[in-house]
Amino acid sequence: MLVNSAGATLNLILPWESGEILKTGLLHTHFESKDAISGTVIGNYIFKLSRPAVSALTAVLAWLLCRDVTAFTMGIVLLANLCAFLPYGVLRLLVQYGAAVGLIKVLTLIPGVRRHPSHWVELARNIDHDVRQFWQQRPAAYLKVFVYQAVARTTGWFSIYAGFKFIGLPYGFAQATLVYATMNVAEYVIAILPARVGVSEGTAFFAFKFLGLDFTAGVILHVILRARTIFVNGVLTPLAFLNWKATEASSLGRDA
Repeated sequence: MLVNSAGATLNLILPWESGEILKTGLLHTHFESKDAISGTVIGNYIFKLSRPAVSALTAVLAWLLCRDVTAFTMGIVLLANLCAFLPYGVLRLLVQYGAAVGLIKVLTLIPGVRRHPSHWVELARNIDHDVRQFWQQRPAAYLKVFVYQAVARTTGWFSIYAGFKFIGLPYGFAQATLVYATMNVAEYVIAILPARVGVSEGTAFFAFKFLGLDFTAGVILHVILRARTIFVNGVLTPLAFLNWKATEASSLGRDA
């Protein structure tokens, strides 16, 4: 949880999922390189499925609950949520065809980059195998990660509803469901932009306006939710950099 918070904090500032590199580095202090990388990749691999699954569920629920939304608007939201599964499909293909080994081979073709030793290729091959075989070898663990991630995503859903009540907006659960389904897919666009601060707030403005809701209040709501995220992850992130091995060793020494 601490490592995940550290990665999330960095992702709030830097683009292109830079926090995943930090996660791998922090996990490497506790596990072997192969396990640290494989764990990070598997976590993101399942996340690419659990996130759009929850978002699509809320989109369908919003379609059933929001009778005052035009068919065109609702159709766009449903279509966008369907397209949100594309990153999972792309990543699945990359995993199937050995993305880690392929990346190592591509790096060897770049001028000025020293040819990687053979054990790097073997490491990449083992990572590809771990990720590819995770579902076949450990289906219960796969489903457990999926369920944990899906439950975690619903906290953002209910946070929007709580935010409505907190700032006194005249919206209910149906509108919160629609906003969540819309903002969740809008974040895919944010992810490819080379900026973080201010961009997501602008996305909230246009999303609320597109849905016919109070877009000024939408920005305020998003700022409140962002402040909550920064606070929670900010409290936990420094703990991820502690030397937990030394702490555990000291604790075991006292117990002995």
